[in-house]
Amino acid sequence: MDKIDLILNQLRALGFDLDILKKENCYHLIFEDTHILYMPAEDDNDFLRFAVPAVFDVTDENRGSVFEITNKLNSDLKYLKAIVMSDSLWLFMEYRMTEGQQIDELLEFVIRMLQYSRNYFRKLISGDDGDDESLNTDNDSSVEISDNEINDKED
Repeated sequence: MDKIDLILNQLRALGFDLDILKKENCYHLIFEDTHILYMPAEDDNDFLRFAVPAVFDVTDENRGSVFEITNKLNSDLKYLKAIVMSDSLWLFMEYRMTEGQQIDELLEFVIRMLQYSRNYFRKLISGDDGDDESLNTDNDSSVEISDNEINDKED
């Protein structure tokens, strides 16, 4: 079994329902209210890439603030890449897996870190400088992400 299949099986074992997004060659899952994409690199089975798509819409009016916060996220959070793509902020975690690594623990870390990163961004964009405890809960309503919305954000 290759590592992509191992990761997919482990995500299912962790209780995630995976939706295949064939056009994008990735898999969609939801952790609490955070939409996450597993984006396998077919040319490198040891490379792990997950993303939270379309975290925030970037406009001409908020672009400067979003770039400042993006720089803060990128410097504060290890393994995280906050990137503005086609007027939308995306969060990525990329990691090189090593032999003998506990995949279940790694996946739990990646998923929780992406959720934390999204909540941290929301805290910063709202101007909230409160304690980090507020990052552990998110009462926003769930948002459905379709293949078309992801395509729109990448075009």
